[in-house]
Amino acid sequence: MLIEKLQTIEDKYNELTAFLSDPEVFSDFSKYQKYSKEQANIADIVKKFREYKKILVDIKEAEEILSTGKDGLTETGSGLARPSVSMAGQG
Repeated sequence: MLIEKLQTIEDKYNELTAFLSDPEVFSDFSKYQKYSKEQANIADIVKKFREYKKILVDIKEAEEILSTGKDGLTETGSGLARPSVSMAGQG
């Protein structure tokens, strides 16, 4: 339920962003000021919600990496480390 409310707030923020870029709204100072204030009031909430969603994606990606097993992780890790070591010796 909280996630849906936060999503609704983010949708409203996106809508306000679109309104603020509309030339008709931009030319009407009172509308522009109203939408700007409304957007500013929810900007921090939206920023934190977006950070939260990114963390969820990062966790899912980390879980997928871990679920590939030790061999997949070791292979990737050693594959990344080898070029760094060989590049370090060339200089």
